[in-house]
Amino acid sequence: MTGQIANNERFQALVSATSDVVYRLSADWELMYELDGRGFLKSTSAPITGWKQVNVYAADMEMVNAAIARAIEAKSMFELEHRVNRADGSIGWTVSRAVPILDEQGEIKEWFGAATDISARKFAEEALQAARDEAIRLQQVYETVTANTPDLVYVLELDYRISYANPALLRTWGKSWEQAIGKTFLENGYEPWHAEMHEREIDLVAATGQQFRGEVSFDHAVLGKRIYDYLYSPVLDVNGKVVSVSGIARDVTERKNEELAKQKLSDDLAAINEEMAATNEELSASNEDLVVTKGLLGGALDKLLRSENKLRDLIANAPVAIGLLKGRGMVVETANQRILEIWGKNESVIGKPLVEALPELIGQGFLEILDEVFVTGVAYVAKEEYAVLEGREWFLSFVYQPIFGNDGAVENILITATDVTELVRSRHQFAEAEASLRLAIEAADFGTWWIHSGTREFVTSDRTKHLFGFNPTDRITIEDAIGQILPEYQQYVSDKLEAAIYGGGHYDVSYPVIGLHDRTLRWLRAIGDLKKDPSGAFSAFTGVVMDITAAHLATEKIERAEQNLRMATDAAGLGSFYINLKDRELVASDKLKALFGYMPEEQLSYRDALKQIPEEYRQEVDLRIARSIKTGERFEMEFPVTGLKDGKVRWLRAIAAIQHQAGRKDDYFTGVFHEITEYKMDEIRKNDFIGMVSHELKTPLTSLNGYLQLMERKARKVDDQITASTSANALKQVKKMSGMINGFLNVSRLESGKIVLDKSHFDLNELIAETVADVLYLETGSQIFYEGCAALVVFADRTKIESVLSNFLTNAIKYSGSGTPITVQCGLFGDSARVSVTDSGQGLMPGDLEKIFERYYRVAENSNISGFGIGLYLSAEIIQRHGGRIWAESEHGAGSVFSFELPLN
Repeated sequence: MTGQIANNERFQALVSATSDVVYRLSADWELMYELDGRGFLKSTSAPITGWKQVNVYAADMEMVNAAIARAIEAKSMFELEHRVNRADGSIGWTVSRAVPILDEQGEIKEWFGAATDISARKFAEEALQAARDEAIRLQQVYETVTANTPDLVYVLELDYRISYANPALLRTWGKSWEQAIGKTFLENGYEPWHAEMHEREIDLVAATGQQFRGEVSFDHAVLGKRIYDYLYSPVLDVNGKVVSVSGIARDVTERKNEELAKQKLSDDLAAINEEMAATNEELSASNEDLVVTKGLLGGALDKLLRSENKLRDLIANAPVAIGLLKGRGMVVETANQRILEIWGKNESVIGKPLVEALPELIGQGFLEILDEVFVTGVAYVAKEEYAVLEGREWFLSFVYQPIFGNDGAVENILITATDVTELVRSRHQFAEAEASLRLAIEAADFGTWWIHSGTREFVTSDRTKHLFGFNPTDRITIEDAIGQILPEYQQYVSDKLEAAIYGGGHYDVSYPVIGLHDRTLRWLRAIGDLKKDPSGAFSAFTGVVMDITAAHLATEKIERAEQNLRMATDAAGLGSFYINLKDRELVASDKLKALFGYMPEEQLSYRDALKQIPEEYRQEVDLRIARSIKTGERFEMEFPVTGLKDGKVRWLRAIAAIQHQAGRKDDYFTGVFHEITEYKMDEIRKNDFIGMVSHELKTPLTSLNGYLQLMERKARKVDDQITASTSANALKQVKKMSGMINGFLNVSRLESGKIVLDKSHFDLNELIAETVADVLYLETGSQIFYEGCAALVVFADRTKIESVLSNFLTNAIKYSGSGTPITVQCGLFGDSARVSVTDSGQGLMPGDLEKIFERYYRVAENSNISGFGIGLYLSAEIIQRHGGRIWAESEHGAGSVFSFELPLN
């Protein structure tokens, strides 16, 4: 009791001292005594059963039960990472560890354990993987878009050097990737004034972090004079610092030429109006001037018509969307093919008011803007404006340009638009993926790093600096970081890094570091990849670094434990083996080969091993192994083998079980062999002695039984009730003594392999009825209830099955109170006949239940009840030799149920 109180006090101290969920369980894990869930799991203040259904995630239940069974069987620490039902109803993750508390006999009394909440780490790992996948997908989309767009897309470093250029830009320059990348505008053939202008703009974007838009005109060596509209955008790192500048430029030469042509047309119309005004003034003065004026007017009209036709051709064939609206009613006068595609209409809309042609514009604000342009005469310029046309979403950059009449009033509005939908969506998706990746990295407590493969510039996050022992404000180089790695690992890490940078391979390295300032030893794992640009060259090497100190130390601990286990196995002289269940290949240790008389270098197959077992044991060994593999039950057996080379007979004890491991493709059957020759020879001599003594005892007992029967009959004839009663009681004791002697003889025969099954077909129902009657005759005052069952014909040894039934019944009587009812039931279950004996006696503790069928085992609290612990052992051996199954179910203080099953054939 004092030890239990001390255990409780230590348990409560542990619960108070740790942030983990601490729990205490019964030896069979069915009863949880108390649980402080710490807000992670549901708490309980009283012992409960069924806690697994409450706390363990259903999909992981089988894995958890298997791990519990292995821990109980091995009496070793339970350790498992699995999902749980959290207190708030959500699913979480835990790593649970429990240790067995053993009593003085080395049996498990209870379990102490702790569960650590690792949900955040698990969810971060899942989120990080999802973000990586999405980032890769978006990167592929982005590179596909930039590779196929006619726009010029490029990236500039802050030293003005080009680090990326899409194929359209390389074609414009007439250069290859190798000729252009890493060079400045000046080195790529730009005129000094042009290059210096862009350098000033890059400096402005880097300083302000804002976009810059411009337009530039220059003479191209092949294409002549070209005009480009361009946009510079800042590229930020995780800290919001500008690290480079992205640029996109579009050739707007044709659009500018169209604007110039339209302006020239407007100028021509103005000149014609002036000429017409002068002509009208002169008309009143001279008819001859009228003729001249008509000629001039006709020529002007022809010129105007030609200009108008030319303008219409330009609009129809323009690569941008163009439309012309007439009057404040916004009648569609002209619409080229591109704008019709965006509108989702055909040429039938020409001649209709815009509100009638595109009713979906109502409520989107565009009609109001057009009306304002018509009223004010001020052009409206929009960039990446959102619109929904015919149910389709667009992002458009457009201009509403008013066209004035001779009176200075707006007569028409010219619409020019460019579809930038894919560009906007790609930019948004990339930004979202980048934000998600940043959040995932921060949640997982990872550090990030970036290395320029050319300049070897090294950019790290604050977390990376911390892992290497630097302060956030410290500037570090690759050499600084490698300098914190333990000397014996430095060359290894450097070689891996260089191989990944120059070979383009995946980088995944673990190593120990000593922090520069904090002098803390950490084990780190760095993972990275070299990013390729479209030309196939390498540009940047990026990755993450994480603290794996705890995992590394745990791995080392496991390796040491495995080494200690191997040393213990060798020291104990145990031979070990495992059998792959897929191909039944046997892998044996050198010690096991020696036990079977093989040399270490020789191959020992499963069939070879069976051949070394004597014939009278061989089939039984093979059958028991097959049954253990099929049912998953533990294999334990003693048998002799004859050495192949030395011919020596050795007795071995084999213990094995099926092993299931998560992540393994095949299960396997593994175990150990221990030589027990000396012990077995002593046991054989002991059994021979017991057999001899038992035979010697049976002779006088047989005579005594005869004398007592004769005495009882004579006493009843003369009506001597005292002598008759005394003789009857003496006969019962003689029968019990004969039963115990027969038990010892059967043990002796069983262990010497001389017990034989005399099988025949018989009705199990009749045998049960006869056995119940016999036991009631000997045990007067007992209550045994048997209602009988349908005829069950089995093929078995009738005498030995009767002894099993008799043992079940006499045990039920012995361990129950006087007159306590005992129930016998039988029935058909599948291909087997089942018999059960139920009592309401004192029941068994879980620890006793596991060992109740072992030889000579007796429950400690029943030491005052006669017996030697061989009845149930013999019963189990008899049933197992029939290919059947025997088991017991019990609850302490509530009685027991002993059952066995026999195959019908």
